[in-house]
Amino acid sequence: MVDAELLLADLDQAERRLERVRKEAASGAKEVAAERDWLEGVVEAIGRGEPARALPAPVLAPEAPAHLQALSSKPVLYVANVDEGEGEPAAELVEHARRAEAGCIAVSARIEAELAELPGEEAVEMRSELGLAEPGLERLVRAAYQLLDLVTFFTAHRGSEARARALRRGLTAWDAAGKVHTDIQAGFVRAEVIGWRELVEARGYAEARERGLIRTEGRDYAIRDGDVITIRH
Repeated sequence: MVDAELLLADLDQAERRLERVRKEAASGAKEVAAERDWLEGVVEAIGRGEPARALPAPVLAPEAPAHLQALSSKPVLYVANVDEGEGEPAAELVEHARRAEAGCIAVSARIEAELAELPGEEAVEMRSELGLAEPGLERLVRAAYQLLDLVTFFTAHRGSEARARALRRGLTAWDAAGKVHTDIQAGFVRAEVIGWRELVEARGYAEARERGLIRTEGRDYAIRDGDVITIRH
């Protein structure tokens, strides 16, 4: 099983890293001792069949997981290929995902392949008849974003293509500026923000400004899912 192979690889990596850190811990440094204790916990957890991500990073050594680079520390999303009429993954898989602290969704590859060959309106009609609220790919992307705790923000300017960009939830307008360009981030002055639905309903920036829908935010503004931002720098 893939999970078992990942755990075995991580066990070998964690034991080798622990051997090295134990020697460094003789210096008495609190950070190294914290990483040593964390690695010992990781080795024990993997021995029980638990992934490395089950153990949070130690407060005194927050970089410990980055040093280990365990495969089982990565977020996992199980995608079950189901038959028509099966809207949910098998209960066994759902329970396995819960214990592994992973995400889990169901998609019918056959149905999605058939829908992809239909014209747009026919595909929408058939999807409705099958009780599918949205395409499988959209559900997969949504589940991945939830698992990674990401939001989407947009940049849109006259004469240039609108772009959707991913950002970890809770990060700021200053962080978003860095996603666009490091020079823009360095010269950040303010962000002009509007929700994408509001912008569409206003049919553009001019009407949105007249309605007072565009907000001016500082660098510490936490980006919300669906924000359209213009960085002034």
